[in-house]
Amino acid sequence: SGNVLTVTRNATSYAADGGLGLLLVHFHNVVGDKAQVVALAAPGAPPVVGPAQRIRPTVVLKVRHHAHAGKRLKVKVRVRSVNGIVATGRVRLKGAGAHHAAKLRHGKAVFTIRPKRGRLHLKATYGGDATYLSGHSPKRTVRVG
Repeated sequence: SGNVLTVTRNATSYAADGGLGLLLVHFHNVVGDKAQVVALAAPGAPPVVGPAQRIRPTVVLKVRHHAHAGKRLKVKVRVRSVNGIVATGRVRLKGAGAHHAAKLRHGKAVFTIRPKRGRLHLKATYGGDATYLSGHSPKRTVRVG
């Protein structure tokens, strides 16, 4: 009692703080220091590691609000990295006629489409990887004249 601490690893929090260490907060301390940095000793036996927890991604789709029919329109998709962990894998663009797919490079993909007159309702869908779950962007509407 008082000298043993069991710590479990959470991939989301590990990615958020870069695995910098452990900070204990003592809410019961009315006066004095409430925070304590703890040096961690390596366990005598290998740690038991459960299944990795993957991070929910933020998928961002950028495109102009207006476009010209038949002219090239650039659509950019980015899967935001968490603490420098860059997303890999593929992303699909829906709503531009035929489905378009691209491999992420540095967490980004660029699509060039030639829209028809009317309204486009675009959405990017990311398939996920070993670190990130699958996810999608909010829909974006482009008026094509």
